Amino acid sequence: MQTNQNGYVKLAPREAQILRLLCSEAPSNKEIAARLGIATGTLRKYLDGMLDSLQAYTRGAILIWGLQHPEAMSGEWCEPTLHKPDCQCGGLLCTLPALALPKAA
Repeated sequence: MQTNQNGYVKLAPREAQILRLLCSEAPSNKEIAARLGIATGTLRKYLDGMLDSLQAYTRGAILIWGLQHPEAMSGEWCEPTLHKPDCQCGGLLCTLPALALPKAA
């Protein structure tokens, strides 16, 4: 993963492949590694690098970040942070809280 002077990140081609699989099907690490023809340990190194670059702690956080930044899957520069709850970007994950049903009294 590359970082530019503005703090934006750009995934390496293999990282983009991993993110696409993670966001489209959310398979296990073993399944992703098998599909890409790499060892599970190699996949773990890619995920660890992505976690460090995104300052995230879990694979699920990478998944959410990927869904909020689909441009990352096509190799574009994007923000390395998750969107805030009051985000107005119109993305699916950012509009879900607004679509939630009101709590029963």
